[in-house]
Amino acid sequence: MNETNTLAAVLETMLDKMVSARVDAALSAGSRYSTTAPRPGRWMTSPAAARETGVLVKTIRAWANEGRIQKRVTNRAADPKQQKFKVNADEVAAVAEQRSTVHVGDPEDIQERARRVLAARGSRR
Repeated sequence: MNETNTLAAVLETMLDKMVSARVDAALSAGSRYSTTAPRPGRWMTSPAAARETGVLVKTIRAWANEGRIQKRVTNRAADPKQQKFKVNADEVAAVAEQRSTVHVGDPEDIQERARRVLAARGSRR
């Protein structure tokens, strides 16, 4: 009986490690489902959040579907034609601000890349 208990404990430990590794991998791969608690703030529809923050409605919807911002589903039908949800306007503004501070590169780098692209297009003709 002692060997059975030992084997069961070893199997349980191995299974726990495997499940933990898979969960960690799924979360680090950018899972669509957020594991953080909803942030307190002003929850509103995507069009209202767009008016409030100046971000396009389709961008807000894309961010919500990608999991960049949290959403609260408001229609609980089993098979809705279109999911209705609310987003946190403060979170939308924070993501928009973070996206706008991304450094694209020096203008000279962009101009050089444009020259290379145009040269490549010209050589194909």
